[in-house]
Amino acid sequence: MLVSIACADPPSRWLDAFDGYPNATDLCFQSVSGPGMHVLWHAYTSSDPPEQVVGWYRERFPTAAPSTDALLEIRADKDRILDIYPVGGRYPTCEKAPGPDVRTVILVSQATRSP
Repeated sequence: MLVSIACADPPSRWLDAFDGYPNATDLCFQSVSGPGMHVLWHAYTSSDPPEQVVGWYRERFPTAAPSTDALLEIRADKDRILDIYPVGGRYPTCEKAPGPDVRTVILVSQATRSP
């Protein structure tokens, strides 16, 4: 099941694990369920270049590294993840597209596992 919900202004702290990027704008929120797992994710956007956003998070999480598709992946634990993508890259999408001035997508996700 997939649910998409519009959100208000982004909080200053995401998933109680990651500092919200300055002036990030909420894009969308989705919920995805499958066998044994439920994932909630928020997509935020920034008009700042991806390198600037990556640099800001690297200062706070120096051991973070790129993933297969993300420029940077930060794991607070196995279930709370922040990924940074360039707008032209591959990232989970929703019904709402980033605006024309958006250069970076920040995806914050949390998984809940069934026993």
